[in-house]
Amino acid sequence: SSGINAEWPLRPGLENITERPCFGIFTESDPTTPIGWLCLYSGGSIGMLHVKEAHRGRGLARILVRNTLKRVQETHGMECRVHACVKKGNAASMGLLSSEGWQLQPFNYKKMFFRNS
Repeated sequence: SSGINAEWPLRPGLENITERPCFGIFTESDPTTPIGWLCLYSGGSIGMLHVKEAHRGRGLARILVRNTLKRVQETHGMECRVHACVKKGNAASMGLLSSEGWQLQPFNYKKMFFRNS
């Protein structure tokens, strides 16, 4: 979590990152510092999805979303309604979630996506 905390571009909000389940992708050359990560919020919300700029465009965010969704559904059942909040203007995240079958639900200043299957 310290690697994520040091790299996370959005502040504040990471005070409790050590208490959140997080999933990461690492390189063989540095198995301690993630190049991409996704953390879970309470209530079934995925968030804090980030891939370091040098590693973007390789499908790493998609891998994180798919594997995290699978893990949540294994833990809480296939009927678990998982959601993700995406900051408006984040076309990459909105496109990724849409292409994975998530449905857009407008919500305040963010865009909220839901996934049921």
